[in-house]
Amino acid sequence: MNYAKHALACGVLWSMAAGQAATAEPKLEIRKFQLVYGDFGPVRDDASYYPGERLCCRYDVHGCSENEAGRMELEVTCQLTDANGKVRSAFSNTIKAESWKNSPGFARVRSFEAFAGDCRPGRYQFELLVEDKLGGQEVRLAQEVTIKPAALALVSPRFFYDARRQCPAPLSGLVEQTLYLDVDVIGEDRTQGKAALAYSLEILDASGSNVLRNVAPQEAQIDDAAFIQDRNRRPVIHWTVPLKQAGRYTLRLTLVDQMAGNQARLELPLEVLDLSEPGTVAAN
Repeated sequence: MNYAKHALACGVLWSMAAGQAATAEPKLEIRKFQLVYGDFGPVRDDASYYPGERLCCRYDVHGCSENEAGRMELEVTCQLTDANGKVRSAFSNTIKAESWKNSPGFARVRSFEAFAGDCRPGRYQFELLVEDKLGGQEVRLAQEVTIKPAALALVSPRFFYDARRQCPAPLSGLVEQTLYLDVDVIGEDRTQGKAALAYSLEILDASGSNVLRNVAPQEAQIDDAAFIQDRNRRPVIHWTVPLKQAGRYTLRLTLVDQMAGNQARLELPLEVLDLSEPGTVAAN
């Protein structure tokens, strides 16, 4: 009899402990952190940036608390610290999102850091602080980044589905679709009171052949005195990317500074899908 009472008591205690474990708040975590080109662009190969470039990252936050309506509230702080521990920049923003039906307490987040144009070359620490405003938890993630010496470069690409640049896109699409691309220029020669640029776009197949035909390089000259004197203002190149045939390609963007004779290049992976083909899945 005593044994039965003891077993019953242990069962009650075990049930209570299991109930407490089941109702405990999940741990707030950052998962699948990636440095990327643009909000929805491809993953970067490295963590090296130019002064004036924009760092973009995307990641998942798990374990967020929700209110009765199933909404979450996160405050995300981005901070850039130099090798001496000095904070070079920091900013915060609040994110309010609804939880996914089958994945409660989950949010996919995008953050960015714009490096100053006069940012000195060297190693820096990019840090994320995510605060769950409803649950009172927080989690941090740090990523070492390198700032390269200033040079002519094509940076901070942004991709869109529409010519008005109002609908952000990944660097992928469907056959007969058109993508629109904006890229900033940094490091161009302005010492002669103007800037003169030539630029071209190629779509390379697996053999390295350009599948675009009759697409000649374009030129642009900037001689507006106010623009030339303000180094915080950057030329922006607008490209149109026609998608004609399914496959995996390399998008090659080439820039020539006609004043200094320098050249810069940016290459990115491009995927074109044909939904009429059996087994094709558009993953976005």
